[in-house]
Amino acid sequence: TPLYSSAASDVYKRQIFNPDLLDQYQRLLFQPLVGERIAYTKHTNGYVNVFGLDAALEEWVDRFYNNTINYFHQTSGLIETVSTTVFADPVNLSVHIEPDYVVVIVKNGPALRFCNLYSTKADTDVAYFTLLVMKELGMKPETDTVTVFGNTDAEATTFKTCLLYTSPSPRDRTR
Repeated sequence: TPLYSSAASDVYKRQIFNPDLLDQYQRLLFQPLVGERIAYTKHTNGYVNVFGLDAALEEWVDRFYNNTINYFHQTSGLIETVSTTVFADPVNLSVHIEPDYVVVIVKNGPALRFCNLYSTKADTDVAYFTLLVMKELGMKPETDTVTVFGNTDAEATTFKTCLLYTSPSPRDRTR
């Protein structure tokens, strides 16, 4: 089963990924958009992103740069960063906020346990998806560590709402 799945991306442990089966990934796992092909990125931390890549754009860029460009899914950098970060608690939920989406990543010790990208419309969506993931994985908002970063600051409503529902102490909830 993929650790991450969306309309156009999956994350797998490298041991179960087979690049010779890309056409089967396309048929069985997700349907890329029209004009996309299946691409993949191997990470140093033992995971592989399988994702849809715009074939026409790839062809143009490859011609322009003589096939010297590597392609990555937008979650690739986040997975690498969270996977190599040592957190104080063995289980950590990281929330990366952007204006139109949030990426939620759960790490259990050195292992990636979960990764998903959610589209957001309202300030409360980030807190909703964070709590949903915590509930589904049996985590406790009152005690488990949540790291929030990305395109936000401590005064942003999105950040404050997420902190309100996931912070372990009443003092943290009022920041």
